Amino acid sequence: MKTLKGYLAGVVTVIVLTLAINSYASTTNTIQVAFNSIKIAVNGIIQGDLGEGYVLDNGKEVPYSILYEGTTYLPLRKVAELLDKEIGWDGDTRTASVNNRYVESPFELISGNYIAGEDFKAGKYDIVAVSGAGNVSSDNYLEGNINAIMGISDNDMYEKEYKNITLSAGTTLRVSGVKIKLIEK
Repeated sequence: MKTLKGYLAGVVTVIVLTLAINSYASTTNTIQVAFNSIKIAVNGIIQGDLGEGYVLDNGKEVPYSILYEGTTYLPLRKVAELLDKEIGWDGDTRTASVNNRYVESPFELISGNYIAGEDFKAGKYDIVAVSGAGNVSSDNYLEGNINAIMGISDNDMYEKEYKNITLSAGTTLRVSGVKIKLIEK
């Protein structure tokens, strides 16, 4: 009887494993794709030619493009690199992101209009006058904006520094006549 139970257990195990393997095999698909079948151009300059791949930092060559059922797929890292963007990865949420490259804080700005989140990283800053005199203003009136005459002078006529100014994404910072330094908080 013991031998029959062992035999039956073995048969059941083989059947279960066979079904599991067949079930797994039926979920694996093979697709046909074309590698590097298009040219890649950025602002009219060819970055990847027909039949060309590119080499990763680890030395492995990979395709610039994959064509599958009429749709072209491009590696996110390479596209970001070609557009002078940074790639981010959040393993917890399994999210890949493409972000602007920013100058490290502190950095200086001269007269002009600058957009937080595009020209520099959005966030909270101390703003310090470096040279000259003029106006510094932002258009985020409801959340810690600035509208000040700043500058450097011998008679303390101008404000030299403002602290904890919020420059959220999309906020325009206008600088006129004065050179300032933004120091991230």
